[in-house]
Amino acid sequence: MKGFGEKKEVNQQSKNLSYTQGSISKQEKYEFNNLSKDQIIKSAFNCFSTGDILQASRYYQYFLDRGFVDSEVFVNYGAIMRKLGKVDEAIKLYKKSIDLFPDKPAAYSNLGNLLSTLGKTKEAEGFLRRAIDLNPHFENAYYNLGNLLHEIGDYKEAE
Repeated sequence: MKGFGEKKEVNQQSKNLSYTQGSISKQEKYEFNNLSKDQIIKSAFNCFSTGDILQASRYYQYFLDRGFVDSEVFVNYGAIMRKLGKVDEAIKLYKKSIDLFPDKPAAYSNLGNLLSTLGKTKEAEGFLRRAIDLNPHFENAYYNLGNLLHEIGDYKEAE
């Protein structure tokens, strides 16, 4: 996992992001309270990598509740919400990452890929192209863009 990002000044709307799937109990708040920012992210990542996505979502929600922001947290939490079928929440998380970290390509790529599955191909193409503009070596974004172009019949550019 890359760097954990810096704490940025965030407007009140960002601090109040709340996703029902990740709500945490008072006991968990107490347990989480002793964790540093980096420990929260590491715990969430470990839970996610072992398949405990509900617990990972709780860590990510707690992270956001504390007023921290991190591009990877928004992207990873978005991926969890998508996996749980919470597509609208995933879109909000990806867009929040883009708003706060416009130079980070992962959120653009994930949002483009998600929009593609929803049939929003023009929007999806724009986000995928932006991810590639930001990181010309982003293989996953190229792959997803190629699939999207193939799907809409632009075979020549898909190659």
